[in-house]
Amino acid sequence: MTVFTQGLVLDDEARRRIEARGTRIVTSPVTALAGAPGTLTGATLADGTTVPLDALFVAAIPRPRDAYLDALDLPRDDEAPGRPIAADPMGRTAHPRVWIAGNVGSAFANVPLSLGQGSMAGAGANMTLVEDEIRAALGTDAAAPTDPATHWEARYAERPAIWSGRVNARNHRDPRDGRSDRADDRPRRHARDPHGPTAVVSVGHEHRDG
Repeated sequence: MTVFTQGLVLDDEARRRIEARGTRIVTSPVTALAGAPGTLTGATLADGTTVPLDALFVAAIPRPRDAYLDALDLPRDDEAPGRPIAADPMGRTAHPRVWIAGNVGSAFANVPLSLGQGSMAGAGANMTLVEDEIRAALGTDAAAPTDPATHWEARYAERPAIWSGRVNARNHRDPRDGRSDRADDRPRRHARDPHGPTAVVSVGHEHRDG
């Protein structure tokens, strides 16, 4: 294997790590590729020599196509490849009405990862819109929560257990005779609310307020 630096200056530690596995380092820039149409036999260097090759891999520099957001002057993540726009885990940027997903916020996000990020961003935007409607209905100008995680941590810290009062019929068990509408024996756990009856809910499907 051969690494062509193409003008990139490697420090001693980088060289030591690359050469540790027998990889050759070539500092002379590649000026042309040799071979018949559809084939590759080597790379021609600036000094006139040719390095035999069977395949060539190029490391591209990621550049997000986000110029349309420049007017918002959103902060960027200077430590991430491509300096993408900075956002929290829900995709929310420094602007209270802008969420991002995909390569705009993560240079190497593939399709499945981008889909997941889009789902998170959509959930975050929806929560903010619901909060807006609630404040409008109450006639208050209270500021919207800026951090969804902080909001929900505070919500579920109010009492030892939070129960909406809306029991899923498939998960309901009558505490008087032990009857259940469930047709299976999947693991269940009890959630007791000091202000309401006891309910049995499936693990991972608890009713949560909001």
